[in-house]
Amino acid sequence: MEEDDRSRVCEECEQEVVWVAWRSAGGGDGGIEVREGHCGCKGKGYLQTRQQPYGLDKGIEQLRAEWHAAEDAYDEAIRQGRSPIEIEALLHRKQRLKAAYLAKTLHPPR
Repeated sequence: MEEDDRSRVCEECEQEVVWVAWRSAGGGDGGIEVREGHCGCKGKGYLQTRQQPYGLDKGIEQLRAEWHAAEDAYDEAIRQGRSPIEIEALLHRKQRLKAAYLAKTLHPPR
């Protein structure tokens, strides 16, 4: 269970917050998802946001190829002495692709 899917309890009425389904609040890859929640007291509302999962719309082999290409680009940027910001961006891309690949490999869609 993801941290943001755990039960939440209102601090005032101590009732569990009831959440609606996640919906897209941004466009394209890396967009944002939001969901609203409500408890029983005075119509109090809650809002959660999260980044949409990366790469889940891609096939396993495509993710694997992109992950290895990102590793090569990261290593090459270090060898060439590129700026730390560029190297960090390449590292994050490599990590996102690896995580998406592992998620799809370990938990294939049913």
